[in-house]
Amino acid sequence: MKKKTLFFFFLLQCFINLSCSSDNYSESSQVFEDLTATVKGQVSCQTMNDGFVFEIELDEPINVSAQTSLKSIGITNLPENLKMEGTKILISVRPAEFPNGTCVTTFSPEYFFENTKASLTP
Repeated sequence: MKKKTLFFFFLLQCFINLSCSSDNYSESSQVFEDLTATVKGQVSCQTMNDGFVFEIELDEPINVSAQTSLKSIGITNLPENLKMEGTKILISVRPAEFPNGTCVTTFSPEYFFENTKASLTP
């Protein structure tokens, strides 16, 4: 009987830990609104659905964690009309899924974002 109680307690702890980790995910899904940036070009990195990542340089850095501030980020779904190097854009982004391939050795997971809204700057 004691083993069953310990096992039940173990399962309960696992469930609590999983619940807490999903709360952390929503915090990391923060959307950064209305950023101004310049498209720097395509990086040698493919997205999960075989698209390409485009690097943009932000006019102002964003804080993605207490220890990390980024001035350049990789966009996994930049619209075709905004992909030309030097294009000035207004963009809103959220963290994206970490792409496969050479990205693993070249970039940290914090570098990748997907656009939620993008346009040319007025």
